[in-house]
Amino acid sequence: MSLYDEASLIFTPAGAGGNRNTAHSIKPVEKLKSEEVSDNGFNDSSEWTVAFGATVGNGSAVFNSSNANSNTDFQRVSQSNVFTDGREYVVSASVVIREGKIKFQVNGANEAIGVADTTGKYSFYYTAGDGHTFSNVLEFGRKDSGVDWDFEVLSISVKEVEQKAIDFKIDRGSDESATLVGADGLIKRHTHNLLK
Repeated sequence: MSLYDEASLIFTPAGAGGNRNTAHSIKPVEKLKSEEVSDNGFNDSSEWTVAFGATVGNGSAVFNSSNANSNTDFQRVSQSNVFTDGREYVVSASVVIREGKIKFQVNGANEAIGVADTTGKYSFYYTAGDGHTFSNVLEFGRKDSGVDWDFEVLSISVKEVEQKAIDFKIDRGSDESATLVGADGLIKRHTHNLLK
């Protein structure tokens, strides 16, 4: 095992390439497995299970309450064999929302992975749990019943997390109520701060 397998922070000498007083993180970024665990294209509706008036095709999944069987049905699109219990995933989606909210969840469990409420790109972390009949099924659709909705999911990506992002935090001691940064750039009014 090399030093870098365990190291999360290094300090470089003051004269090293102008990196004076700089702390460098060796492994700060998450690492995702390269393969998709979900088909993220919406051109072939046979890859998806579509319910209550949602549609898949022409590069998007479309949800509109005017097409729903009723305003209370969970208009949705789903795909099986996406998750494996105990593994962590990043679920990313690009959405256009004209009205309503989109809920991403595990089928059969009503376990929310995340909610999108405005047009844009979203990413949610999800650790697959056991005990649910359909815990490997990803589904998404309208979040709230009894209100109108109109939105599209343009793309969706599900990748397994191989290495979580490594971050740092400052732990303050209990003997002072606060810290501050002085004019010289140093932390003041504290006996110690731990970098973790």
